[in-house]
Parts: sequence; structure tokens; C-alpha cells
Amino acid sequence: MAKYDSDDFSNFFNPYSDNSGIEPAADSQFERNDRSNYGNGGQRRAGSNSGNGGQRRTGANSSGNTNGNSSANGNRRAGANSGNSVNSNRRTGDNSNYYGNQRNKANGNREMNNSRPSTAELKMKEKYRKSKKLGIILTLIQLIASAVFMVILFFAKDNLDAFVTLPVYIGAGVVLFLLFIMTFRMQFKKLTVKRIGKVISIIITVLLVLGSYFLYPLIGMELGGNSVVSHNKPFVVYLSGNDTFDELSKDSNGRSDTNILAVVNPETYTALLLSTPRDAYLELNGQDIPAGNMDKLTHAGLYGNGIKDANGKWGYGCDVSMNMLGDLYDLDVKHYLRINFTGFSNLVDALGGVTVDVPEGFTTTTYGKTYTFKEGKQKLDGSYALTYVRERHSFAKGDMQRGANQTAVIKAIVDQAVSANSIVNYNKVVDSISESFDTDLNVSSLAKLQLQLQRKKDFKGWNIVNYAVDGSTGGGYKYCYTLGKNASVVVLDDDSVEIGKQMAHLVLDGKHIDDKTAKQLEKGTYVEEETTAK
Repeated sequence: MAKYDSDDFSNFFNPYSDNSGIEPAADSQFERNDRSNYGNGGQRRAGSNSGNGGQRRTGANSSGNTNGNSSANGNRRAGANSGNSVNSNRRTGDNSNYYGNQRNKANGNREMNNSRPSTAELKMKEKYRKSKKLGIILTLIQLIASAVFMVILFFAKDNLDAFVTLPVYIGAGVVLFLLFIMTFRMQFKKLTVKRIGKVISIIITVLLVLGSYFLYPLIGMELGGNSVVSHNKPFVVYLSGNDTFDELSKDSNGRSDTNILAVVNPETYTALLLSTPRDAYLELNGQDIPAGNMDKLTHAGLYGNGIKDANGKWGYGCDVSMNMLGDLYDLDVKHYLRINFTGFSNLVDALGGVTVDVPEGFTTTTYGKTYTFKEGKQKLDGSYALTYVRERHSFAKGDMQRGANQTAVIKAIVDQAVSANSIVNYNKVVDSISESFDTDLNVSSLAKLQLQLQRKKDFKGWNIVNYAVDGSTGGGYKYCYTLGKNASVVVLDDDSVEIGKQMAHLVLDGKHIDDKTAKQLEKGTYVEEETTAK
């Protein structure tokens, strides 16, 4: 019958102990009743060992051997028990395998615990995942906004020829696509890069939405006709102010309250605004108008193109007015721009108002509202500017002063319209007058002309000169063809007309003129000189 040391049992029931100098508790704590069948079923009990070597009692043993060393079982290590039994007795064989397995399991558990992500790591991974998901959504929105912008730009570019050429359109598409690729790829980088990518994506999307909003009104909008102005050849445009409000109908004509010829030379950067009184007494000139009939210039607008249709209706246009002014100043007037009261007011507001130098203060009431103008420079909004260009009764010179005021306001409008701010807001300006103006010119070609000039190093802005032809109402009442009776008219001063004519031809010939030229021509002191701008 094999004998077992109490130390072996204590180690067996305490597998986490490595017996490396840790002093065990009393053996009595590890007392165990072990019933095992050896041979003929003998039973043994290990007693408590409190001293050195320990004492062992055995029961019936199938081999009858009571020696401390069992040769039959072969699983005991013989040796003297001296000192601490736990330290002096070690078991080999099966027990050592058992302890090895227990250590391997413990080490394996530690490795598993070490490889498992911590709570902070899990939170960081979830944050990373959500950030990437949000970034991808934002970049997809950016892509959609880019596509919408390019579609709107495509359909609106006919009215943006000055800014959006085919290479520019293609370039814009390529840039937007590259921006999308950049922001999309940033969402697969570290968190800081993801945040930067999302910010960039949001900024691009907002800009695209704003751009689409401002460009959308230009889709399908008719901005003038097909006539294109040259960047190196002079041209003359008739500026007509129609005396109607709201929408300017192309099915009907109207009287012209403002009559100004813009004589433009792009090579010298000079424009002459030549104003003629609305009541100037001139001969009507139209195909179906009998020759030799005199009338007020303002009535010429009622005859449109001067041709009657089968129903006796005059065709739409400004030809009769253009013909009469062309005859007066010996000019070939081919282009026109017609705008009514509403369009004029809206245009000034869209430009942010205009500043004019009021020669003398006055107060007037129109359409139930009182307007006060102070002498000196004053900024006018749309309604004030319209009232200012229409007023004549407050001035001693009446209609002649009104003509001078009109050219001053037109000059202010031109200065404001060609400014960088107005070009940036080009669509807003055009949209403000889209239903209240008409022209044979391609509006985009006018904007393109301005951009071409601004690229030139010697371009310092337009040299705009005003001149209002003078006249008198002293001639009394004259017979007017349209009215079929006499009416108050303005008889033009021949000398004033001649000065206006000379100034117009000086501009066309590339000569230099300024605000002093009229006086110089009147006194005969003007000396012709080429302008330095080329």
C-alpha cells in the first residue's frame, strides 16, 4: 500500500501555490479523507503532520507493506522529511504535469485578458466609425451640390458668356470633382484629418448652394438680343426711358421720357452721354410715316419700328426715335436699350444706390410722396433717383435741366455698374431689370467688354463725359403730328446741337474729350489730340 505525504495533498488541493518559499498553514487545515481502492479495497487516511518528517497512519493495505516508501505504486519520492514538509517534499510525474497544465491555463487566461480591447479603446473605435460615416455623408451631399451647380451653370451660361467659356466650365467641373475626391479620402484618415475634411466639405457645399441660388434666375432668361459689341470698334447706343411701370411689354410701344445717346469708343475708354430734351421738336422718320411731319421726340416711341402691320398697329421697337436722333447728330445709331420706370428704380437699388451731385436743392411731390433733395452730393435709392430724373418743374431751365440731371444719374449708374462689386453680383443686377428692360444687344457681350478692358494695364476706368443739348420753349406751341394739334415743345438751340454733334464725332474718331470740351468748342479754343489710351 502506497503512502502519501500530507505535503503532496496540500499541494494537490492548492494548485496555484508554486511552493517558492511561501510558508503554508498548519497541515490540519488540509485534512482529507481519501477513499481509494487499491488492490483489495484498503482505506487509508492521512493524518496531520505538525513536526519534521511527519507521522503517517495507514489502514488495511493490499500489499501489507507499511514502509514509508512504496515500491509497488512507484509514484512516491523517497526522502527524509526534515524541516518544513512542504519545502522538503516535491512530487514528480503526474502531479508535476498537473501543475504545469494549471500554469499554462493561467498564462493563457492572462494573454486572453491582455488581448481583449479596453472600454476606452471600444469607445474610440465607435467614435472613429461614426466620424467616418458622417464624413462620407457630407461628402456625398457635396457631390450632389456640385452636380446641381454644374447643371444650373450649363443652362445659365448662355447669359454668362463673359464669365463662363467652355474651358472655364470644364475646368470648374474638374476642380469640383477633385475637391470631392480629396474630402472623401480624408474621411479614411485619423480623426483630426476627418474633422478638417468635414469642415472643408461643409464650406464647399454652402458655396455651391449659394452659387446655384444666384445663378438659377438666369436659366431661360432672355437677356437682350443677338447684337454683339466689339472691344476695339466704336458704337452708339440709344438709351430710352419708357414712361411705364411694372413689366415692359414687347407687344406695345410707349413714349420715351429719357432720350440719351451713348457714344462709346472702347479703344480710348471714352463714353459720351448726349442728352436731348424729351419735347425736342423734330421731324418724324419712319417707313410708314409720311415725310415732313413734325412732333415731340417723346412721341416717336409710340411708332416703334415705324412699320404698320395689316391691322394698322405699329411694330415694336425704337427705330423711329433712333432715326430722328441719328439725323439730328449725323450718327449711325444701330443699338438700343430701353428701360421703364420700374426697371430704372430696380436697377439703382440692385446697384446699391447711386451718388450724384445735386446742383440746387428742391422739394417735389409725386405719386403722393414728398421727396427732398439737398444741394451737394447725395446718395439716391431707386425711388429717389427716379424722381430726380423725372423732375423739371422745380428748375428755371425746365426740361434742359432735367436732361442734365438724367445724364448725371446715368453716369453714376455706369460707374457703379462697371465696379467690381456689381460684376460679382452680375446676375442680381440683371435679374432686377429682367422684366422691365429690352435691348437688341447681347448683355453678356457688354459684360465681356468690361472684363476685357479691366485686364489691360493702362485701363484706369471709363472717361464718361456728359452733355445735354440746350433749347427753349420760347417758340410757343407747335403742331404735333401725333396729337393732331398744337402743343408746347422745345426748340433746340442750333449751336448747342452742333457742339453735341462735334463731341460725338470726336469720340468716334478717337480724340480726347472731357467735361471742359463743350466750353472749349463753344469758344473755339479746343485743340484736337489723340488720347493716350490704346
